[in-house]
Amino acid sequence: GSTDTRGYLWERQPSPTALLRHLPDTAAIQAVAFAQTGSELATGHGDPLNALQVWTPDGRFLRKVPAGAAVTALTYGASDRQLFAGLQDGRILVASSEGQTAYLNWARSAVTETQWSTEGRYLLTATAGEAACWTWSDGRLQLLFELGGHPAPIRSAALAPDGRLIFLGYADGQGRIFSAADGRLLREVRGHTGAIHSASFTRDLKFLLTASEDGSIRRWALPYDLPWQRWEARDLIPTAIAVGSQIWIGTDLGAIYEYRPEGPVLVAEAQGEAITALALSADGLLISGDQAGVVRAWDLSSRPAGKRAEASLHEGRINRLAATPDGRLILSASDDGTVGLWNPATKEQMKLEGHRREVKGLEIDSSGNFAVSSGLDSLAILWKLPEGRRERVFEHPETDVLCATFSADGRSILTGTQAGTRSGQLRTWSLTGKLQRSLKINGPVYDLAVDPEDRFVVLSSADYTLEVRQADGHLLRTFQTSRPGERALPFSRVWLLPAEGQALGLVERQGLYWWRNDRTSLPTFLGR
Repeated sequence: GSTDTRGYLWERQPSPTALLRHLPDTAAIQAVAFAQTGSELATGHGDPLNALQVWTPDGRFLRKVPAGAAVTALTYGASDRQLFAGLQDGRILVASSEGQTAYLNWARSAVTETQWSTEGRYLLTATAGEAACWTWSDGRLQLLFELGGHPAPIRSAALAPDGRLIFLGYADGQGRIFSAADGRLLREVRGHTGAIHSASFTRDLKFLLTASEDGSIRRWALPYDLPWQRWEARDLIPTAIAVGSQIWIGTDLGAIYEYRPEGPVLVAEAQGEAITALALSADGLLISGDQAGVVRAWDLSSRPAGKRAEASLHEGRINRLAATPDGRLILSASDDGTVGLWNPATKEQMKLEGHRREVKGLEIDSSGNFAVSSGLDSLAILWKLPEGRRERVFEHPETDVLCATFSADGRSILTGTQAGTRSGQLRTWSLTGKLQRSLKINGPVYDLAVDPEDRFVVLSSADYTLEVRQADGHLLRTFQTSRPGERALPFSRVWLLPAEGQALGLVERQGLYWWRNDRTSLPTFLGR
């Protein structure tokens, strides 16, 4: 579109780009947009009487839409049935393909950007002084949040194709990347010395392109530690479990949900006690443990899930659950200092004693022949299954052992410890009890997850941080998600979902965070 009142249609292929035709002379064109399907295009003009016009791709005039003010920005919605126009007077015009129009009073200055995410969830709008993210629901725009907090005027805005990231470029040459889900500031972009007038995400989401008044175009590698997805619970979520592509969440009100992108689905409700641990057995039972020490087995073949069996195994909170690969035995770790062993089919149960304080960590090896537990008594204990015999004790003097797991090949045990509030260790042991490696970590190690090929380990440490380390302890990458000015909380649980190419972290009072795993770059565990 041009101020010479003409529109120009160009053919992208074959190269070089060729001019196909001109649109008929109209008022100066200030904005253009193609429908997502390419079925039509729209032009926005400075003349209020001819402000919005719609054309076929070959340049044939279709219709004129009354706007009442100059059009300064244009975008089509996901279905091509809605056209969103930003107006000079600060309003947003919504025009349907059936000829209906609606106005939304939003800003006090010209709307300079309107962008719809190609996956169809969000609309981004911006003026020089503010930006906002909207969703289209029940036939109208609904405001999700507004973005402010930067002293310089906004000069450009970009919405990632998958609708997860927002970029704002400012007159002072700085830029900011936000989460499109909740408006959190994720990263600041610094380097330009002049206003950023244009910005765009590449379709593969590996890069951000910015064009500046300083005469440069810059390509920024998107930080791979940006959360790929986040879900916040309405209730507190003491626990969750992730297996393959399925995620279940337990809340402090005794409810269990299955997570889905469109929203959580209620699976089961206990008797009001907080759900503090979850596990999935090989025969498809969902196992839950609660604040009162009760373990339940739920049949997932129906909704809501039916309770298959129940056992009062402990006299305190259940912190972890684990199921043997054959699904016959369920193990539980509790604040009462014991490890429970339960067969839901036969109802047989027993307590394994050996810890002197709360048991926090629990894991079963891939063969189902051994389990390891860890506790606040400075001990990790190896148990022989199914008889529950104590096989070996791993001592960690003057430290709490918060978590323990097996290496993927089952030949080693990894433990995470806490000494005070600001230090911890990641230790690797042979099954015979020999300490193979000890690595100091800048914070307690709350949880561990091991790559199926033993190439790297992901651990949760202090300050909202996940660390990715090679098997020899070398730090590969740090994921940190705290909001500016917010008191950080640790990830209480960590999972790797190799089949889905994701990592998942649970923050008890905040929600779930995902990172995507670029499998072509393992073991650096890249995500976005």
